[in-house]
Formats: sequence, C-alpha cells, structure tokens
Amino acid sequence: MAEVSADKTNPKDLLGTKKVPNLSVIPAASIICEGLAMRYGAYEAPLAGGGNGYGPFNWREKQVRASIYVDACLRHLMSWIDGEANAADSGVPHLGHAKACLGILADAIESGNLVDDRPKAGPAPALLERLKRGPGPDGASREEGWKDQESPASCQTAVVIRCGGCGTNYLEHGSPHVCPGGNGDPL
Repeated sequence: MAEVSADKTNPKDLLGTKKVPNLSVIPAASIICEGLAMRYGAYEAPLAGGGNGYGPFNWREKQVRASIYVDACLRHLMSWIDGEANAADSGVPHLGHAKACLGILADAIESGNLVDDRPKAGPAPALLERLKRGPGPDGASREEGWKDQESPASCQTAVVIRCGGCGTNYLEHGSPHVCPGGNGDPL
C-alpha cells in the first residue's frame, strides 16, 4: 500500500480531496452488504402474486411512501440491535437491508418519486440538542429540564431488572414478573 505523501504540491491531489462526495471513504463491507440486500429485493424476494423480485430501481418507476422504508429500516436495525445478524427470509445482513432502505429513500427523494408521508415536524431535534448540552451552568441535570413540563413517556427513566431465576428482563415499575423457575430475585 502506498503511503500518502505530505507533499501537497500536486494540484490534482488538492482538487481531488475537495470534491464531494469522496466515495473512497465508504467501507467496502458497507457497500457489499447493501448490494446483497438490493440484489435480494430486485431479483429474489418472493412476491405476493407469485414470482420473485421487485426489479432493480423499481422505485424510480412508481412513487414510494417514506414511511414504508423508514419502518423497514427500523425493523432491521432493531433486529440487529437485539442480536440477529442476518434476516431470516433473505439470509442477508440486517445492516445491509437497513442501508438499502435508506438508499432507496435517498434515491427516491433525488428522483422526485418519494411520497413524503412523515408526520408534522415534532420536537425531536430540539430535544436531542437540549439533552446533548448536558448539565446547565447551575448544575441542573438533564432530567431537571423536564421539571416545568410533564415528562414524555419516551423520556421517563425505567429501571430494568434481570430475574436471577430465568434471566428475563422486566421493568421495575411494570407488571410483576413471575419466574417460572420460582426464583424471582433480581440479579
């Protein structure tokens, strides 16, 4: 592998590093996983009416709804987060499927074929920015930022307890856990 020279006198080098996008920085594994998912969708996915595959770039021929691809992306990410590497139906990595969903969304936006059915803009960007700042100058915690408002359910703190008998995770303030092994002591 050639070393990158510290000499920056080549004008093409200077120009080339400023071009957008710089595709060589995308990991090959990422592209390969997305390609596997795209191949499955285009040629192998079983169709409800029989046959296989939706066809390559099918979203350029008919409009697609954003929510369909956002939901699919989130399902693949949740499956991966919960420990499943590959989708059961395709055998393709969940991360490749998630990237394929995002790739279709990006291409549908750029080709004018996206039906943007997102809900009305909400508070998430401002909430994330506020939480990112951390404790304020008075030392108030992030949670104290809710003191003048009712906490949204998605931001309430929950204590997860793992049962020492069966290993099941359950919420401390949720419904009571009954251990099938008779030992319900938290770990």
